[in-house]
Amino acid sequence: MLHRRRTVWAALRWLVTTPARLSSAFHHAGVVLVAVGVALVSVPAGLVVGGLLLIGTAALLGWSAARGGEG
Repeated sequence: MLHRRRTVWAALRWLVTTPARLSSAFHHAGVVLVAVGVALVSVPAGLVVGGLLLIGTAALLGWSAARGGEG
């Protein structure tokens, strides 16, 4: 009888704690996926913005030089 009671308690404990562990694992996996997604989106976006800033700066310096400024 004692063995059966321990088995029941072990099964109940497993039923209660396993979803929490799975939820935690899925939460951590979700956080990692979001971080990777943000990096994949922000790096190309940063390169585009940086490229536009460089082009704009070069155009402004060229325009200034064409007007006879020092740059």
